Amino acid sequence: MTADSWILESLGADKIREATEESARRRLRSALGADGGAPLSDERMQFVANALELRAFRLLDGDDAEALRHASVQAFQVARSLPRGSVPLDAAAALVRVSCLGVLGDRGADVRRLLLDEGLPVLPVDASDWGTRVSASILDMWLRLFRKQGWEDLDAVQQRVAGLRADQRAYEPTFLARAEEQKDARPAWELMSQYHLAKAAEILGVYLSQGSVEGHYDIREQLEAQFDRAIATAGRGQLMEQETLARLLARTARVLVDQRNDIKRA
Repeated sequence: MTADSWILESLGADKIREATEESARRRLRSALGADGGAPLSDERMQFVANALELRAFRLLDGDDAEALRHASVQAFQVARSLPRGSVPLDAAAALVRVSCLGVLGDRGADVRRLLLDEGLPVLPVDASDWGTRVSASILDMWLRLFRKQGWEDLDAVQQRVAGLRADQRAYEPTFLARAEEQKDARPAWELMSQYHLAKAAEILGVYLSQGSVEGHYDIREQLEAQFDRAIATAGRGQLMEQETLARLLARTARVLVDQRNDIKRA
């Protein structure tokens, strides 16, 4: 039994097939503007999607690219049709995960179509709370990198990063002082991890638009340095969700770089 096969055996082929077929029916009904009862509830669909996403995550650090592609596309096919929730930050985080699965599953065109059709959540990128502002800005940046709607999205990524740098001195001290008063170091670790994800988004955005970063072509090394730090600081803060996101984005960024390189060679 492989490291991930127990997940498939626990779910069973019938449940996966039913969830995949239900996802296709939901997309068809949405495209036709038709109503109809769902044979599978959102809860059952979410259970299958979570299990398939876990399977893909377990393959992130492995060398079997085909196994990761297959696991990711399976998870994407189910998760793409699920409701995102009414809280903008949660909806955006769900969209980022779904987008990563789509890119890893070689369904980048479907990811862009999904983000164009749904639109990006209206995120609190100007929130007075610095932690909320940073989280919202980073989610917005990565969704724009996945959507790549002309130069507008790639330019917006750079603008978001510049905005965070401009506002950091004004907002960060109060945020960290409040965390210190509460004797909670996790917000500081999370902030550090998020800064590295923001830098990675900035580097990737420049590379996707220009093919190099300030004349340097070692894009993989530059991104790996940022993601390694994002993962390490999340681990130090025992922030499992943040660490999972960083690992998922790290592998997805590698795929986006490879795709950009293929275009350059063509």
